[in-house]
Amino acid sequence: MSIKNPCASLDRLASLIQGISVEAVYAGPEEAADLSISDDVSHVVVGPSDRSVVSITLSPSASHGPFSALVGESLTLKGEAQALARLLVSETQDPRCGTRALRDAYVKAMIIHLLRDEIAAGHIKSGPLAGLSDPRLSRAIVAMHDNPGRNWQAADLADLAGMSRAAFMRSFRTTVGETPISYLRHWRLDRAREALLRGERVGQVARSYGYGSPDAFSRAFNAAEGVLPSDVCVKGSDQRASFPS
Repeated sequence: MSIKNPCASLDRLASLIQGISVEAVYAGPEEAADLSISDDVSHVVVGPSDRSVVSITLSPSASHGPFSALVGESLTLKGEAQALARLLVSETQDPRCGTRALRDAYVKAMIIHLLRDEIAAGHIKSGPLAGLSDPRLSRAIVAMHDNPGRNWQAADLADLAGMSRAAFMRSFRTTVGETPISYLRHWRLDRAREALLRGERVGQVARSYGYGSPDAFSRAFNAAEGVLPSDVCVKGSDQRASFPS
């Protein structure tokens, strides 16, 4: 699919990556030039394929995020993305006060520049980025991103896209790789996980992301993640207490 006007989707990249957190970064001695992504999208390695320069462990929500469309691709960092990768290597090898904030900012900025380059080159063929690059599907996806707690129905989303329900469902599945409601469910759960890790209460998270009760949210979360929301709250508290700044 040729992207005639990729700029139309760029303002939504920040929304798409907002749930990706960096759980660990390990640096080696070489200068960063290339980027590879693990099959489960849990690790991003910056540097030559045979020598890991920076290994970035992403939060579980990354598996449904922008990198899912780039698994298996051979990516070369250039321009701003390459400059940010070098800053990331430097900051990781020589940590100082504020390293965590700078490191996370460098990673997310590097991701945005990389995705911009991939969209502009027309390399994104499937997944959320492909959906955001579609002038009709993007309206529905953006609405879900902006209002995840709303009780969205497929017909509502089709209306936003200006398509019949059948055409919308078919196009969404073909382009994004799953149904709109499945995408919404993943988006809600991914954002809910990040909210829990930030320390928000289970009841508050359940209300924010459209669940009828904390119990309903806990059942859905446990079915998808294999752990209870309360367990993630504890993990987030432990991480905040032990992670150096």
